[in-house]
Amino acid sequence: MIGGLMKIVILFALVFSALNSFAETILTDVVEVEKINSEYVLFASDGQIYRLNADKDIEDAIRAKELGFMVEIQLDETLDTSEILGHRNNILGISLSSKESMNSFYDSNPSHQKNYSPADLISSYISDFDSEYQVNSLFQSLNGNMRRKSQCYNRAHVWSWELYRISRSAGRIQTGKMWLFFTRKYIREYDYKWWFHIAPYLTVQGQARVIDRTFTNGPLDERSWTNIFMQNNAACPSVSRYTDYENNQNAAYCYTIKTSVYYWQPWQIEGLEKNGQVRDQWQSYEVKKAYKNAFGWRARVPELD
Repeated sequence: MIGGLMKIVILFALVFSALNSFAETILTDVVEVEKINSEYVLFASDGQIYRLNADKDIEDAIRAKELGFMVEIQLDETLDTSEILGHRNNILGISLSSKESMNSFYDSNPSHQKNYSPADLISSYISDFDSEYQVNSLFQSLNGNMRRKSQCYNRAHVWSWELYRISRSAGRIQTGKMWLFFTRKYIREYDYKWWFHIAPYLTVQGQARVIDRTFTNGPLDERSWTNIFMQNNAACPSVSRYTDYENNQNAAYCYTIKTSVYYWQPWQIEGLEKNGQVRDQWQSYEVKKAYKNAFGWRARVPELD
């Protein structure tokens, strides 16, 4: 038996059935870290942290990762991802599926490669405005009535696309993405149920204003936004490498990373540093997945104006 906490990073949106809570996805990484409150936990791509209580679940998760298979995850209740606080959900079972492999997932998300540079995190412009009023007006125009079980990275992608549809003299409105990563130090001390959160941002005279329609009533500066999620109001250092977060879990309670709008999930930030995979354009597959998760499987992506 492998000791310590098993961190399992999951790709693909979680899909829930009407009768039971299920998720089908790919396990992409398993690493050994410390236990949290004497239990195994699973870190998922929706930002949630789940309990793994059975030895068989741990073994199945490891096997799925090794084979590169998708898995179906059964949960003990339906999640409400609109709650900042709350308990971790229990995984009742994991079953393997061979419907899709890791290779097919990566092949569907092409990006060109180059030697890593922090500048490639911001691979395109971010719209800047003269006044707070302008950004607040855009914030209020966004749809905040998304599915309670939608993931933050999908909501962020939808809001960003909605703003991108708007043209002005300086070009289409384009957001950046503000990523908040919670460290093991914070997760341990506060028994926190998330390991990351994300929202778009615009700038007012060069200063970031985070657009998080789910958890705020208007645009916020970076520190005011992170304070919503940090129960100790800890400062979150801004870093430009995924490994600055990954390798410094006890040096701070949290970190922020700013990227272009095109970075959809955390593995893409990691992929830039480790594989030089630059994200510099919209991917229709990702936009469609985001809309379906945010509004349901019948949702359609609105065309550009």
